[in-house]
Amino acid sequence: MLYDLTLRFQEDLYITIIIRQIYTRTFHNPTFFSRSRLPFKLHLFLSMSQISQTALQSLDDASRKEILEFIEAENSKSKVQMSIHNFTDMCFKKCNENKQITSNSLDKAEEQCLSNCLNRFLDTNIKVVQALQGQQ
Repeated sequence: MLYDLTLRFQEDLYITIIIRQIYTRTFHNPTFFSRSRLPFKLHLFLSMSQISQTALQSLDDASRKEILEFIEAENSKSKVQMSIHNFTDMCFKKCNENKQITSNSLDKAEEQCLSNCLNRFLDTNIKVVQALQGQQ
């Protein structure tokens, strides 16, 4: 059980690192945080349960492997997008609580708050992963 949790959290750590890279590249782009919409559209991808096992078994090994790798890659992309959506929503609500939206860009205080919120969120996630790895 702990091994499964650790694997899941190692994957989350990898996703966290990717999120930090994406976020730092796009954070200073004034159109990234639109107050009227969320930054990413969430996509639903195929999962193994949605693929007929008989259809999968009828494929040759190379095709089956390619399909499974594609599904795994799309699921990873989906997890990254969902994580970005979650922390963006959480931090935006925290930093703009009860504020009137007056422009289509962030002021300096909002930008600093969002940056600090993201860094605390990601650092906490990394610490949790490291603590779980230390328990092995």
